[in-house]
Amino acid sequence: MDETLPEDLITLGNFEWPRGETRQTLGHLIEKVKTGFSGVTGSNGIAEQDLNSVSQDALQSCASDMLGAHLGELLERSYLDWLAASDAPARCRAFIMPPTNQTLLYDCATRHDFHIFGPKDNVDDLPPNGPVILPNLEQFLTRDHRMVRDMSDLLDHLASRDGNTLIGCNSWAWLYLKQFDNLHLLFEDVKTIPAFNADGLAAILQRALTKEGTAKTLTSIKSGDAILTRDSDGALKDPFLQNLAGRSLGHPCVALEMFFRRIAEIDTGEDDEENAKKDAKKDGDHTGKIWAGLPKPRSLPSGSGQSPLFALHALLIHGPRAISALNAQLPCRHANSTWAQLERAGFIAIENGTARVTRHSYPDIRSELGAAGFNLDKL
Repeated sequence: MDETLPEDLITLGNFEWPRGETRQTLGHLIEKVKTGFSGVTGSNGIAEQDLNSVSQDALQSCASDMLGAHLGELLERSYLDWLAASDAPARCRAFIMPPTNQTLLYDCATRHDFHIFGPKDNVDDLPPNGPVILPNLEQFLTRDHRMVRDMSDLLDHLASRDGNTLIGCNSWAWLYLKQFDNLHLLFEDVKTIPAFNADGLAAILQRALTKEGTAKTLTSIKSGDAILTRDSDGALKDPFLQNLAGRSLGHPCVALEMFFRRIAEIDTGEDDEENAKKDAKKDGDHTGKIWAGLPKPRSLPSGSGQSPLFALHALLIHGPRAISALNAQLPCRHANSTWAQLERAGFIAIENGTARVTRHSYPDIRSELGAAGFNLDKL
């Protein structure tokens, strides 16, 4: 295992945010102001108009697989032995995750052939013993007068089994449920994924590059320096990955999504390959590199009002979910134009009437809600 990669899940409440919540929101606002000014690159950097956006699907898929495999190892290290134990004193444990990778527990259960309990299943059909995994508790959540009773009945039933039950829940739904019931008291142990800093992200990208055999160098558009190069003390020379870790709030799935949405390669504008090589040599060796930049912050259009904010908040708690079902969770009727506006802004994606948060925009959504005074999730 790479020494720079997190080795264990952490107890909920100990997540090391790359920036404090107030600083993160303030930093987002500052970044939005800065986008109104022309960016300045270093002497070895490159102007973005000289670059062509490119697809690195194979490299991205490899990096995502590497990250998924590592997170799966963390889950298994924390839960496999306990799930299999028949004499464990506590029968229920919880795993809380941000709404950016909600298939981790499902994938783990599938790999090990554990019984998976979903919203369409009947509690009477649960096996009386043996391990059970409920991957997404938020799928059972409906904010109406029956919510507390139905949720309590479900959890009481799971806790009374002779087997162990691992329950997953996204961090926004968990915060909401704790406001109405002592949900956390049912669980002896509540864990979450640790934050990934620059070194953790570098380890994942280096693994992917090695496996794919990519000869090109990952290079910062801003500085022109290789983002994986280290100095004599072993520290990363360029601050790109540190900045990416901050912008992604330490969530590795978000960081990879941001990274691969903002990579490009040199656009020489030459049809003749030899002339292109000469120009590249004359102007600085900008070929043979994959150029990476930080994404520009996204914002809701001015004058949008409260409707988009309430819609985003509901989606973070309940999603992905059908828009018709989300509308039923909102304090007032929302026109379809609200969801269309959020999709145009890049905050959500809609497919077959179901909305989901786009990973790359999650930090901007969290900042918008924080600036508007909404309660933010806690990790």
